[in-house]
Amino acid sequence: MKSRPTILLFVIIILGIGLSACHSSEKKKNEKQDQEVSFVDSFPIYEQMLEKDSLNAAIRFTIAKNYYAVKEYEKAISHFLILYQSDPKNLVTLINLGNLYYDTNQDEKAVQFYEKTLKIDSTNTDVRCDMATCYLNMKQLQKAQTLLKYNIKMDYNHAQSHHNLSV
Repeated sequence: MKSRPTILLFVIIILGIGLSACHSSEKKKNEKQDQEVSFVDSFPIYEQMLEKDSLNAAIRFTIAKNYYAVKEYEKAISHFLILYQSDPKNLVTLINLGNLYYDTNQDEKAVQFYEKTLKIDSTNTDVRCDMATCYLNMKQLQKAQTLLKYNIKMDYNHAQSHHNLSV
């Protein structure tokens, strides 16, 4: 049997780990807010860099994803479309464009980019689920159901597909 000091030490360690985990999630939240502020503050620098090298996909991607993060959707779409023109099979760009159009209630455009994504990666259940939601929004229930059922067939544990199918 363990001694009382050993058990007490164990409890203190467990509590310390629990408190640390709570703190770390709060710290991540604050870091995300700091990153958004720092992007806004440093935006002129990114723009200057892009003016000097308009073909630099890494800089343009950084600008696009940060516009997305601060909900400047039209600017994000503009930059992602330029990235798409230079590399039309880039999955990250295709998914971001689909998601941006989804977030701005442009369901038909979102579906176009989700379809392009699925032609390259047919296993992406999240994209198929988002595309189904777009079809639901467009009152095309049969298409939405077909996509969701296919998702469940591919991954029975895809909870969002089950949820969307039940709505």
